[in-house]
Formats: sequence, structure tokens, C-alpha cells
Amino acid sequence: MAAVGSNWLMPSLRAKRSNPGIIWWHAWVASSCLLAMTAENAVTMKTMLLCRPSDIPDGGTLALPAPPGSLTSLFAIRRGDTVLIYVNACPHLGVSLDWAPGAFLSSDGSHIVCAMHGAQFEIETGRCFAGPCIGEHLEKVPHQLEDGMIAVSCETGV
Repeated sequence: MAAVGSNWLMPSLRAKRSNPGIIWWHAWVASSCLLAMTAENAVTMKTMLLCRPSDIPDGGTLALPAPPGSLTSLFAIRRGDTVLIYVNACPHLGVSLDWAPGAFLSSDGSHIVCAMHGAQFEIETGRCFAGPCIGEHLEKVPHQLEDGMIAVSCETGV
């Protein structure tokens, strides 16, 4: 287990070395991934607990940390009881989408907007309908609820 830990925790720590608060956040996320594993699911069901659905404002978004071993963060959108999670990367050039920390939606909240090129994406599907990557899709992240928390695979974004 120690060899696995050193492989997936260290890239996040190196990438965030300039902000000690973020290092602790990444260490907490990495440890939550370990805590979610049991002997029965250690190989097939490693999960990372992200947040409670109620932590995401209804009609809004929430920036989420990168899964262990990945340098690309995630973000969640909630519409009532529906939560969607995407990798925070534009399919055009792979740049982060948020135009301010945690801000991913258009001013009227009707679609996702890429800060770099102004590409516009449907919230429900992640399909680009305007901008340089028309027809391409954001990477949707499968998730489930575990004890009231949103959980994603530790392999997400790797």
C-alpha cells in the first residue's frame, strides 16, 4: 500500500507546493480515498469522497480537487436533486474552464463557459455548442452516493 500512496499523493503535493493550505486539502482528499477502501473493494472500487450534494449550491457549481495522481481538477453542478461532475478541462486545449475560482457558468447560469476561448457547453451533456470545439464534449465523471457523500473513482482523470 505504501508504494501506491507515494505514487498518487506526491504529484498533487508537488503541484501545489506554493500553497500549504492546498497541500493539506490534497492530503485530506488522498486520505479519504484510502479510508473509503476496504479489503473487498481495494482493487475494484477505490473511491474518493468529495462532498455532500447540499455543499453544492442549487443552480450553482463547486470546484473540486484533482483525484490522486491527476493534475486536473473536477467541478460539480447541481440542479435540484441532480448532480453532474465534469473534469475541469476544455476539450479544445485542455485549459481550466473556470473564469474565476469556482465560477464555471454563464452569467444567467444556463450553460458552462470556457474562460480561455468562450466555448459554451450544455450543462446536461457537456456538449460544446459554440466556440472552437463545437461538437466535442467535456469529460463527464461517473459518481455515486456513499453514506450521503458524493464519491468518484480514485482512477478519475488519470
